[in-house]
Amino acid sequence: LLKIYFNGGQDGDAVPIEKLENAKYHELLAINSSYDKDTDALIQAYTAATQAQNETPPKGKAADRSKSVYQSRNLGTIKGKRTAKRPRPTPQDLPQGEALLRILRMHPGNAAKNFLRLQFELKDQANIDKPTTTLPVPSLPVPRMNMNMEAPQMGADGQWVRSPTPTKSLSSTGERQ
Repeated sequence: LLKIYFNGGQDGDAVPIEKLENAKYHELLAINSSYDKDTDALIQAYTAATQAQNETPPKGKAADRSKSVYQSRNLGTIKGKRTAKRPRPTPQDLPQGEALLRILRMHPGNAAKNFLRLQFELKDQANIDKPTTTLPVPSLPVPRMNMNMEAPQMGADGQWVRSPTPTKSLSSTGERQ
């Protein structure tokens, strides 16, 4: 229904259907079919998805400078070839591992709980083993409050109001307290 709405209905003059039926759309369709599976089937699907993800080589290749845009006569053919090369995902593809873990969280029983606990421990170990490239953020100093100071309070108009600082009064002998 949303796909038809964003496509522009029967006219099709809004967002093209090719852009709407992207990988995320097909992943949502696959997730819908996974809700009815039992716990064991979801565990098997997750292990298969993670094994397939680990076996695939990392994407990326060196840029080929011999086929530059400047050497082409028609840029329209380049765009056409690029869209023709792009593989279209099919709705039969399995959902990603993270989505399967989210579905498994909703399943009752100890099998799902134990499997999730094990997977999260493995992920934590993998994150600990990875070297971090971020620098630690220095903490800011916390301002100190004197014992004589009172904490600021919120006034009726929503503004912070400080109570007046206590003044030291003179005793009957003339000494400050």
